[in-house]
Amino acid sequence: MKKSSVKYIVGGSLSAFGVLLIIIACFLGGWKTLINFGGISIDWDGLHYFNSNKNEYTLTGEKGTMEKGDIKNLNIDVDYGKLIIKSDNVDEIKIDTKNIVTNRFKWEQSGDTLKIKYGGGFSFFTWKTNSEITITFPKDMTFDKAAIKNGAGETFVNNFIASDIKVENGAGALDLTDISAKDKLHLENGAGAVKMKNIDCGRLDLNGGVGEITAEDAVCTELKLDNGIGAFRYDGEINGNADIDNGIGEVRMTVYGKSSDYGFDVDSGIGQVRVNGNTPISYTEGKYKFKIDTGVGEVKIDFKEKN
Repeated sequence: MKKSSVKYIVGGSLSAFGVLLIIIACFLGGWKTLINFGGISIDWDGLHYFNSNKNEYTLTGEKGTMEKGDIKNLNIDVDYGKLIIKSDNVDEIKIDTKNIVTNRFKWEQSGDTLKIKYGGGFSFFTWKTNSEITITFPKDMTFDKAAIKNGAGETFVNNFIASDIKVENGAGALDLTDISAKDKLHLENGAGAVKMKNIDCGRLDLNGGVGEITAEDAVCTELKLDNGIGAFRYDGEINGNADIDNGIGEVRMTVYGKSSDYGFDVDSGIGQVRVNGNTPISYTEGKYKFKIDTGVGEVKIDFKEKN
């Protein structure tokens, strides 16, 4: 074999190997792997990428605890897996994990904010559908602002209090029980099923996506609903104005209060709007106003007297 042929074969092999490394790098956390020059570790779980240049979070192992201190805000960002947030008879904040990729789980207390991060990009080597993160707070603990995000997986938030709560739910089921948000509870839902029970909030701000959202035993001052093709069910009080924008989805509401307290501003296309079984008269005056805009979907609201 000629030396020139060997040279081309070796050169071609090295080029192909280089392309393969780039493809693998993309799977190990996307382009961040290339631009952030993070570290790579190999263990029994496979090959993991993690950013070693930035010190935004403190790495922890399978279990971690910290004192609540002066924490006023919460930021939880999970790419995938089961997420449980709850309050219990504990004196400190507890974080317990199962079946996680350790190098992808990080937390830190930054000033008055607790940050918890799990994920960092999709990887065939590290993606675990059975990962689980449980965060337990003392019962008397409240927050000013709380941001909770889960991309793909079940999320359970129970007995939680914050003035302003924002929840981003991707493709998994979401359960919110015994939640108090004095100022606002904001929910961005993708394709997951959302169940809310015993909700007390100032403004309930919902973006329904394609999933189904149900709210029971809710007491809110205002409602802002942007419902696309999903279904929305509400049972509770709305002691203020409501702005309902419905596309081709279905809205069913039982509101506890006097129907005479509510005026209506209705704009409907093919879809129908029914209040206590009748078509409401638009632009009627009332103590509160329900602004309803529906395209193809149906909006049905029934008022009942408070017990």
